[in-house]
Amino acid sequence: MASSAVLMQNVAMDDSSFYLVNGTTTTNHVVFNVPTLTGNRTITIPDSNVTLGSGLSGNNFATDLKIGRDGDNLIDFTVDDEITFRAGGTDELKLTATELAPETNNGLALGSTTLNWSDIYFADGAVINLGNDQDVTLTHVPDTGLLLNGASQLQFRDNAIHISSDADGDLNIQADTTVNLNIGGTDELSITETTATFGTNIVIPDAGTIGSANDNDALAISSAGVITLSSGTVSTSTSTGTLVVSNSGGVGIEGNVFIGGNLTVNGSTTTVESTVVNIQDPIFTLGGTSANPATNDNKDRGIEFKWNDGAAKTGFFGYDDSTGKFTFIPDAANSSEVFSGTAGDVAFGAGEFTSVAVDNITIDGNTISSTTGNITLAPTGSIINTLAAGACIRLGHVTKFNVDTVLACADDANTATYTYTATDADHEYIVKARVVERSPNGAKFFERTLSFINNNVGDLAAIGSELSSTAGTNAANDGQPNVAISATTTAIVVTLTGEQDTVDTHDCQFTGEIEIITKDPVSSITIA
Repeated sequence: MASSAVLMQNVAMDDSSFYLVNGTTTTNHVVFNVPTLTGNRTITIPDSNVTLGSGLSGNNFATDLKIGRDGDNLIDFTVDDEITFRAGGTDELKLTATELAPETNNGLALGSTTLNWSDIYFADGAVINLGNDQDVTLTHVPDTGLLLNGASQLQFRDNAIHISSDADGDLNIQADTTVNLNIGGTDELSITETTATFGTNIVIPDAGTIGSANDNDALAISSAGVITLSSGTVSTSTSTGTLVVSNSGGVGIEGNVFIGGNLTVNGSTTTVESTVVNIQDPIFTLGGTSANPATNDNKDRGIEFKWNDGAAKTGFFGYDDSTGKFTFIPDAANSSEVFSGTAGDVAFGAGEFTSVAVDNITIDGNTISSTTGNITLAPTGSIINTLAAGACIRLGHVTKFNVDTVLACADDANTATYTYTATDADHEYIVKARVVERSPNGAKFFERTLSFINNNVGDLAAIGSELSSTAGTNAANDGQPNVAISATTTAIVVTLTGEQDTVDTHDCQFTGEIEIITKDPVSSITIA
């Protein structure tokens, strides 16, 4: 046909199918003007580029209307308020006024592995119901998030790993082996069945607490970092108390430590490296904690100390168990707490002794006195005076000066004096001088005795005349030597006067001793 369009009017269609094949025009389409169809009719148009004209416009209704390729693939309008989509001979999808649903439960997938939907939109408060009985729901909470209903779980891999809520206010995170909290690629918290491992610091609120199921505030930390333990458990051993550290560990404290209660150390060694140690208890107990030790361990008791005089040494002072005496050993050997070595020198101030047994005595002072009674020296031999020249010894209330001095003989006589301070009120002093003077002119012996008393005002006064006076002679040219005893208000003075010779110059030597005896009503001295 030469015309570009075919106009068919008043065509009666029966139950047979109507086909228009190869309707070719210059615009490659066929135009149908068909009046209102009645009954079931099928129009098959093989060319996809077809325009339906105005003859099919307007409202076209039928209660038994179905449109499709064939009976297995169509859209069915035969049910009121419902449209059914059939594919492959099976009704697959149903559209009603309230729902778009598959014809059968679990009967249709939304998308496929290769054909995916782009986006999906839900209104505020929309609910996604899951399961045949909708036992699991996911609800949109407007402007907030999603709500999983009840105790439903969000599972991972299998049903043993999930997030859920057993009760209102509770959140559970469960896993077979480990739950990790990862921040920035680092596991900051890793929890297993037995441990919780933190990859960073643990910070609790100011004045917060850390505890256990039965004691949830066992440890409190203040805003200043002060840690307080709430338990009042008394410590009676290494395994009891508020804080227990296993024997495989230890405690290191860099700052100060204050212990308000008792401190018990059961270890084998206690080391204190303090430069200053203060102990308020006036009694320091050594040798055990029992008031009455059950056995004799034959160990010494005292202080071991370290020192160095160019070589490292160990010293000891304390009770020697083998001798029953207090001893001091500057260079000691310690064998299982038994010390040995040579006893060292000691220096004391005033002291009181019931008895003293010594090998040798060197006195670096000037007085040995008694406040309660006599001092008795009872040697098996003699008391030998080996004093140095000019030295004196005072035994109790006896003071001795050793005289050994040389005076040059000259135009005027030279002198030497020995002075004893006597300030004890109401005490009597007896002065005895036994001195020999020797020179080229000969020898002269002096023996003089004189007594003094110190009255209450502190002035010395002679008691009578000399008790004895003896002197020899020598051949002095101009003046004789002399020994004289006198007193000031507070001192006794013994003066030695040498020879006077205007012609011959020589020396004269005085030797002997001066003895001053102090007498009081409560003590005396016996020299045996």
